[in-house]
Amino acid sequence: MDRVKSLYNITSEPFMSGSSLALRLQSSGIFFFFTESDKTLNNIRVDAPFDGSVEGYHIGDPVSSILSRLGEPYTTPWDFGDNKAYAYRVGGRTVRFDIDKAGKIATIFQFTSK
Repeated sequence: MDRVKSLYNITSEPFMSGSSLALRLQSSGIFFFFTESDKTLNNIRVDAPFDGSVEGYHIGDPVSSILSRLGEPYTTPWDFGDNKAYAYRVGGRTVRFDIDKAGKIATIFQFTSK
């Protein structure tokens, strides 16, 4: 956690989000989630206004672009809030794309491998 805070110049204290400690770069649309026990990074979430890409995908890209390049997710997409979650194993980690009702990427999660 200290390395992430230093690297991203985060001065705020972490907060609890579910069972994880979290740090947020609100103006960038980035969340970092850490284990509570040893403060190890285990998940990064990006959503609007994030303007970068994850595995070449951007917030707002159509689900068809994911399906054409990555194929079907490793499990059947499931409902997550108002979105559908599509999970893929990419480069030793799990990447989840949450697709909104318009068929566009709303949120991207990157989970570290255990």
